Amino acid sequence: MLSIALNDGIPVAWVPPAEVLSELLTASGHEVRLEVLSRFEDLIVSACEAEIASCRDESMFEDVALAERVIAAFRAGHREAAACLALLGTEETFYGVTGVPRDAAELSQKLKKYQKREIQERNPAFSDKKLDQELQKWLKQQVSYAGLSWKARYRQPLSPGWGDGLDPGVVFLPLQSLYTRYFPGKNDQVPVSLSRHLVAHRPTLEHLGRGNCLIAVMLMTSFFAQKQTYCVDARMADAEPDYGDDECSGSNVPS
Repeated sequence: MLSIALNDGIPVAWVPPAEVLSELLTASGHEVRLEVLSRFEDLIVSACEAEIASCRDESMFEDVALAERVIAAFRAGHREAAACLALLGTEETFYGVTGVPRDAAELSQKLKKYQKREIQERNPAFSDKKLDQELQKWLKQQVSYAGLSWKARYRQPLSPGWGDGLDPGVVFLPLQSLYTRYFPGKNDQVPVSLSRHLVAHRPTLEHLGRGNCLIAVMLMTSFFAQKQTYCVDARMADAEPDYGDDECSGSNVPS
């Protein structure tokens, strides 16, 4: 199931329902899995509606309003428009929920110093110039699109695991394929799975097929649902200082 999220870009957290997940597990190949999603379209959209309706934190008013319009457009048959709005309207939440900054300047000085020391300890023979080059290379991997892809790398086992609750890392996995490099001017191969860059720069009706449009709506839903849990955790942490841990407290709440 985690491989489906990572390689096919299909969310497996919050949505879709268990019945659809079971069908996806027995399906073989990306195209067949897209057909499964299309077959269960109404069930999946209804599940998305239910999750969005549960996002009741006051800070999510605009998110919910946008999501309701996405779903309304999808149900009205404007799937392509719904998918584009879902991706556009959720990208800031991708950054907020994963904790990935937009640029290197946003990374804390403490983190930069720590990483520089780590590089230096692993490579004591590096000159100051080489050390700075390696640090800059590391910084580029931590921010913007590269940072989102890095957050979505498959780490097994995911911690704290799927036993006692949903690991946020499961939510992140579809971002790996969503942000696959695609620059038309550089003759990059057209991505098979839903691609943010293709949709933003060279959208085609073929790419915005029924299955990929559903995935866009599911991605929006899963990240908004995860954001809601962070909002709840932050408010609980404010009310009870010993509630939860740092990873699931206000430090990860999207602005």
